[in-house]
Amino acid sequence: MIKLNRIQYRIWLDSELRDSHNIYNLSSSAKIAGEFNCSILRKSIEYYFEEFVYLHSNITTDNEGYPYWEVKTPYTIPFYEIQLSDNITADQIKEEIWKKASEPIDLRKEFPCRFYLYKLSKKEFIFLEIFHHCVMDAYGMQKFSERLSQIYNLFLGKKTSLEPIPSIKETNEFIDFHQKGTLLQNEGIDKICKALNGASFFTPLPFNSNVAVIRSNDYCFSLGKELILQCKKFCADNGQTLFRVFCAAWGIVLSRMLNQEKIILDHAINIRSENLKNVAGSMVNNMPLLIDLSGNISSRQLLEFIREERHLIREYPFIDYIDLMSELRKKDSVFYSSTPNLMINYPVSSKMAVLDIEGCESEFFYRPIMDLVETIGLHIYDDKESTCQIMYKDFIPSYFIQELANSFCFVLQQITKEDKPIYDYQLITPEREQLIIQHNKVKQFHINKTLIQQLKQHCDRFANKKAIICQSNSLSYAEFDELTDKICQFVKKYKSDKFRVAICLKRSIYTIPTIIGVLKAGATYIPFDKDTPHSRMEFMLKDSEATLLLTEKGIDIPSAPCQISYINDIINETVDSTTVNASMPYTAYIIYTSGTTGIPKATPISTNSLHQLIHNIIHHNKWIDEQDRVLQMASISFDASIVDIFAALYSGATLVFADDNERKDIGLLLDLLIRERVSFATIPPAVMAILPVNNLPDMKTMVFAGEATPKEVFDRWQNKGIRIVNAYGPTENCVCSTFADITETSSPTNIGKPLNNVSCYVLDKNLHLLPYGVAGELYLGGNQLTDGYLNQEDLNSKCFIQNPYANIDQIENNVNQLIYKTGDIVYLKPDFTIEYIGRADFQIKLNGHRIELEEIERHLNMHPDINLAVTTIITQSNGKKQIAAYIKLQSGSKAITPKKLYEFLSKDLPEYMIPTKWIIVNEFNLTTNGKIDRSSLPKGCDLDTSDDKSDYIAPTTASEHILVNIFSRILEQDHISVEANLFEEYGVQSIQAMSAIFEAKKQGIELSVSSLYKNKSIRACLRDNKTYPYYWYNNEDANKPVIILICGLVYLQPYHHDLLELLKDKYTILVLESIHEFFFMKEDCTFANLLNSYMEVLPKMLKGKKLFGITGWCIGGEIALQLAVEMKQAGIASPIVFSLDGYLHHDVDKDAPLFYMNFPNVSEEINKERDRIKNEFIASIFFRPYNGKVYCFLADQFSKYPPNGEILSDEEVDFNYKSFKKNPGDWERLQPSCIRIFIHDNHYSFLQKRNMIEIVKIMDKEREIFIETNK
Repeated sequence: MIKLNRIQYRIWLDSELRDSHNIYNLSSSAKIAGEFNCSILRKSIEYYFEEFVYLHSNITTDNEGYPYWEVKTPYTIPFYEIQLSDNITADQIKEEIWKKASEPIDLRKEFPCRFYLYKLSKKEFIFLEIFHHCVMDAYGMQKFSERLSQIYNLFLGKKTSLEPIPSIKETNEFIDFHQKGTLLQNEGIDKICKALNGASFFTPLPFNSNVAVIRSNDYCFSLGKELILQCKKFCADNGQTLFRVFCAAWGIVLSRMLNQEKIILDHAINIRSENLKNVAGSMVNNMPLLIDLSGNISSRQLLEFIREERHLIREYPFIDYIDLMSELRKKDSVFYSSTPNLMINYPVSSKMAVLDIEGCESEFFYRPIMDLVETIGLHIYDDKESTCQIMYKDFIPSYFIQELANSFCFVLQQITKEDKPIYDYQLITPEREQLIIQHNKVKQFHINKTLIQQLKQHCDRFANKKAIICQSNSLSYAEFDELTDKICQFVKKYKSDKFRVAICLKRSIYTIPTIIGVLKAGATYIPFDKDTPHSRMEFMLKDSEATLLLTEKGIDIPSAPCQISYINDIINETVDSTTVNASMPYTAYIIYTSGTTGIPKATPISTNSLHQLIHNIIHHNKWIDEQDRVLQMASISFDASIVDIFAALYSGATLVFADDNERKDIGLLLDLLIRERVSFATIPPAVMAILPVNNLPDMKTMVFAGEATPKEVFDRWQNKGIRIVNAYGPTENCVCSTFADITETSSPTNIGKPLNNVSCYVLDKNLHLLPYGVAGELYLGGNQLTDGYLNQEDLNSKCFIQNPYANIDQIENNVNQLIYKTGDIVYLKPDFTIEYIGRADFQIKLNGHRIELEEIERHLNMHPDINLAVTTIITQSNGKKQIAAYIKLQSGSKAITPKKLYEFLSKDLPEYMIPTKWIIVNEFNLTTNGKIDRSSLPKGCDLDTSDDKSDYIAPTTASEHILVNIFSRILEQDHISVEANLFEEYGVQSIQAMSAIFEAKKQGIELSVSSLYKNKSIRACLRDNKTYPYYWYNNEDANKPVIILICGLVYLQPYHHDLLELLKDKYTILVLESIHEFFFMKEDCTFANLLNSYMEVLPKMLKGKKLFGITGWCIGGEIALQLAVEMKQAGIASPIVFSLDGYLHHDVDKDAPLFYMNFPNVSEEINKERDRIKNEFIASIFFRPYNGKVYCFLADQFSKYPPNGEILSDEEVDFNYKSFKKNPGDWERLQPSCIRIFIHDNHYSFLQKRNMIEIVKIMDKEREIFIETNK
């Protein structure tokens, strides 16, 4: 038995710990042509086996688990001859070789080598040799081939000298002696650790590695003779070596392409001594080499640094990673948890498997790639062309590896020609640079007709077509033109040198005409949100030097340094439209966004930029045409509104203007999309994430914009027959700069290609263009770009720079001269699409709003109790994002609470900029430059909210319980007080409010987001509906007959959705909500009590209205019958009853099991309370015949299983079946005159749309008779 030496032990141990044992398979193949003797090759291998006993040994372990080589005799060498077919291709041969080479070698059972001889023809062969790294390294494989060739030639009878090779004992003693833990070794470990200067072994890569790595890949290229000669001359002239030059170039490329100032390269050192130099075997040691580009050193300085490192490593060549990492982990267990993931290997022998034998020619054929220890490795061969092979794991895109290769060659050319700072070297060739420049085509642009001229033409073409729809109001293009003329004439009275008009309106039918009227007058419009804090609005009015503020009565406006006029008064004026000039101002609009200095910044956009955008949207993107109905959802103070408004009107489409309720309420928004047949919509991803994926038959295009869109949101909307677009663009470049059509295979972070006449450049900090796949900052230019911020000269000089890549034509035509520094980190792909990574600064996008975190910090740091505040974006466990504020308090500060901070910030900041998470810290971590380290903010503790919630009020009603549960789940907080201000105390955001209200509707609670904003608390919101649980579902309309819908045991939504959709356009619907809502926590849950309560309220609600009918499903239908009896007896009305599969239980056992809906996401206590209400109520039901018209719709099918998934016993199923069979007869006995109609379905599916359509047809026939009778 032979003890493993230190190198073998390290490799064996690592191999045993890995799932894939082929990681240490070393293999190579060569092509042989000529008079080749297979038998002599076999004999030659047998001869070598006798010399090198490792090759016929297995590894076994002793009682203590230590491994040894156990030499096997007798043995059969693992040599295999394989005949290949005549028509096999080279790629097929390589695939066959790869399969053989990738088969793991089990050292416990197999010899550590295999040999294959593939026969192509009588004189063509391929020789494949495979070794386990325990017995061979790459240099050793070359020595093996050399000695095998000598042995082969000797057997041929050629005279050759075969020198003896050192024994295994001699080799092992040499290795073990040098790797003992001596004082010298300890000294070397300490020096190397210091030399690494805290750099991490692991270099992060900008690609998703959470994928199944099937196999490693490689990419081959050559440096070429010319470049190698240049490198050799440089080395000779400057006292350098090729290895150091290659390391410098490879390190520069990796560091800059991976955006890491410090990286570590793993590299192998041949530790053979002079007398062991010709020994095969495994005699290499891997060591780390630091490449440090900090300080922007020159290439010569880097080469000297590498020289010193190599000298140090050569002093201690036997130190291995086990000892080195053990020491390094004492300082950082994460940085040094594995060996480096980047490597370089030079020189790699090109003679592996190549046999120099008599009568034959042999050349390298193929080197299979196994699973890699490293992630990216460069191997440079010692052949004439200096063939290079980059081995890499397959989660890295192949184009990125090709870019590494191209940049390596180009940087190598540069550093061997000229010494200059590292970051001054280009990573891409002049040819590639020109390709990128040519791709950014920007030409002069002049639109044929201005927006105003085009609108005028639309009035002539289709004057009666609807231009705008808002709620139940609409304006035709002719009416729209007349209204905008009025506003134009009024605005022109205030014309001045800086003709700018601020607009602050509620969302109504007059909002868009006001904007167009201002533009018609030749003025720039400046949109404000009506909820803008006073101090912020005052600043913006003063900063913009607005001449006029157009608003409306009911909006709280601060004192303004300009004339204030009310749109309510203007629209009633009469004007002569012929006096209106159709010219437009140079600047179309000014949008204010959050600013880094804490002060909002204004972005003016020219009319020409706006027209370029309109042209792109309609003609380049092909999003909108005159047939479309375009949703306008974004606030007019947000630049996302620009596309909807102007592209729709310019193309002659119809603009569907969502009011505030529809913008904030998911249910209402969905109804709007369906009702108005919207075909184009731009909706923030946060809203798309919660909008139900319903059938939208009219929708053609949906644009996701405003913030990054998660893949799961895109996936929700795939395969719906809708064009899904991912759009990107900052305010400074007129809304939309790039877009991508999304398919099932699209990356959610791909923002596509630039629009026509928009230029995109991905640059490093020195403004160099970057290779494909390399992250840099996105700079935008072209015809949509603003001229700069208003009144911000210093900021303009930082953000807008002269374009270094404008071509001669662009310079001569004065286009594409400026480019804008977006702060967005992206990379360019070979197809010229752009992949978005994140932000370079502290700007964020949240729910579609662009927010500068520094502006929030500036205001927080003005608070007297705050020493220092830092804000960031965090992601909750449910995937929702929120702004978090980390606060260091002043010593001895007063009590501070989220409520007080909310009140403090809300004076100056809009609600969407106020943090919803507050964390108290003692100190902040600092970077080496003394700045706050935002990447490692301390944990701290959440700000004490006990003062805010001292008056905690628990829920008492069913609706309160449901809403508390919903908000607790959304906010990830317990003990939500029903009287707390949800926005101040819990930081509820608009998207969260929308989610909560939509979820509430699914559980039967009809609320609106506007009600939530108005009333702030859960309890106040529920009380706001004074007659709840009685309410009008749609707007009361005297021209529509009233129908009462009784919900019974279930809630209105989602069970009655299809019925409501069919009824709402022809009827005014009065909803009597679930009896669970009416009786929650009450004692007297009887049928009589319910009817008495109804009769107290309904006469007042129905006063002056025409009651047509009463309907309800299940118990709702039974209640409907008895309520009709009460109303007829009281002389109020004689409504028609439409009972939807109601069961008459008057002669049924009261204790029998009865079905009821078990609502999801509701606590056990509430469901128990509902069970109590149901049992008491059913036990008290009584029935009387009704002297009026009754339709009894009955299910003719029986289903065993309720929709809540409950499994009933055989006894329960039998009871329900008997009730089902008896029910038609019960109805006939109680109400002989009733019209019984059977529906082909079961009770639980009764309310499906297909059934409701048939039932509503019958209702509509009765409605026509009712209307005719009541004329």
